[in-house]
Amino acid sequence: MDQAVLLGIIFIRGGSSWFSGTHEPELIAAKTVKVLVRDWKHLFKFEKDALYPVHIFDISNCPEGWYATGTDVFCQETQKPAKFLKTIKVSK
Repeated sequence: MDQAVLLGIIFIRGGSSWFSGTHEPELIAAKTVKVLVRDWKHLFKFEKDALYPVHIFDISNCPEGWYATGTDVFCQETQKPAKFLKTIKVSK
């Protein structure tokens, strides 16, 4: 059985930060926050104890890739929304 490919994404006004893989959702979320801090620390101050909402999507059915709007993720090929699984709040 194939493993699900999950996408963790944090939407920010000027873009987003994301991480994908076949890992557990909690690991995807933690890695996404690390990417967030790396990508945006030059523009934003990230509080040490703040919680960051990481939205988890299943992109297994998006073989041609995916794209995001300001609030949702879509499969590139079908233009249909990717399956939203849950939001995990993670501290830095």
